[in-house]
Amino acid sequence: MNPTTDSLIVNVSPNPFTSKFKVSVLSTQEEDSSLNIYNVYGQAIQRNAFRLREGINEIEMNGEELAAGLYYLHYRTAVSRIFIIIRMVKN
Repeated sequence: MNPTTDSLIVNVSPNPFTSKFKVSVLSTQEEDSSLNIYNVYGQAIQRNAFRLREGINEIEMNGEELAAGLYYLHYRTAVSRIFIIIRMVKN
């Protein structure tokens, strides 16, 4: 990772979740990012855009309306072009 342009998801908790969960992102710069939730069929369930600040960002996500099952959290940044997929389970 290039420490001047990259960001990193530090934690997704709780996982499994029942309603809300928190995504912690460490960013080395201010930049726009997106956190999107997809089901196992690749359909976008939620699309969320955020402005990250330098340092640790804690983003609370709402999964109350999601049915129990497996989901994928897609994290993408605008400037550094990082793309990460995290598997999550809703109980």
